[in-house]
Amino acid sequence: MRLRFLAEPVSTISGLPGLYVEGRGSVVIFLKATDGSLIVQWRNESVGISRILLGSHVSFDSLWWRYPPVVNVT
Repeated sequence: MRLRFLAEPVSTISGLPGLYVEGRGSVVIFLKATDGSLIVQWRNESVGISRILLGSHVSFDSLWWRYPPVVNVT
């Protein structure tokens, strides 16, 4: 199972009109492992496009956390 927040915690767009545009954002995704543990991915993404220089860039990096399942003690 996978759940993604539609509201990004960080999101920016900048650039020079007609010449360059860059967008950055963060995505938070929750996943459920087969053993029931919670896995959280925090991914930072960046995209830049230029009209006058050849090339563009796309990059991302991720941080991962794993939380063990909660065991109920009765």
